[in-house]
Amino acid sequence: MSKKLNINSQVFNKVLKNKGILLSEIIYNYRINHFLSKLQSNQDETHTHTFLVEDNGFKSRATFYRIFKKNMNMSPTKYKEQIIKNS
Repeated sequence: MSKKLNINSQVFNKVLKNKGILLSEIIYNYRINHFLSKLQSNQDETHTHTFLVEDNGFKSRATFYRIFKKNMNMSPTKYKEQIIKNS
């Protein structure tokens, strides 16, 4: 990430730390948003959650569910039901 921003990695990590931001949270948020965009565009209508979890960079389904629920205040299944309901 620091290379993309053309910033020294130590400086980048220090800025994140000073702001109270964890790099892992940034990565998790990116992965969750990628998952959400696939769900919302119906690209992966036929795929299981396990496939989508792995496809979005999560090695563990439990980690994905924990992070998703923390960010979205609901399970991925509940979120998907809402999308279908509101379509």
